[in-house]
Amino acid sequence: MSAVVERAFRIGTITASQRRYLHIQLARAGYKLREPYAEEIPIEKPELLDELLNIHRGSLGYSHEELSKLLWYFTEEDFRSDLVDRNRLRLVG
Repeated sequence: MSAVVERAFRIGTITASQRRYLHIQLARAGYKLREPYAEEIPIEKPELLDELLNIHRGSLGYSHEELSKLLWYFTEEDFRSDLVDRNRLRLVG
């Protein structure tokens, strides 16, 4: 919600004092730490992407290396970390 307030300020819809007031209200309501209804909104899992990858790897016989080249990945490792093993934690440096 803070991003909405910031956007409104940047495009000139609200003044600096209105921006400050809204940020104070968001903090009082606890929305600076947690968005409202955040725990009630389910996390979406990209089902179509998984299905497409499974079809291309299974039925069409594409390898991870071939798919990584077709999707413009520089390395097969990048492809695997982004699309195949995306539910695992990884170290980013």
